[in-house]
Amino acid sequence: FILVDFGSPERAAAVADGLLHRALVPRTFGAGHPLAGYLRLTVRAPAENDRLIAAATELATGEIDR
Repeated sequence: FILVDFGSPERAAAVADGLLHRALVPRTFGAGHPLAGYLRLTVRAPAENDRLIAAATELATGEIDR
């Protein structure tokens, strides 16, 4: 697992939405949870790592879109 801090629940939700639209499913935490501004990511195989890195690059270099 990788736990990533996005600074706010809103930013974490936007990134989660972007990942979901790229067929990657992060673990989110509900409003009021101490980790609401974080996403937990699970990767298991090199191909999944590559997909996650590509999606993270897209999201970091552009707008968070669907």
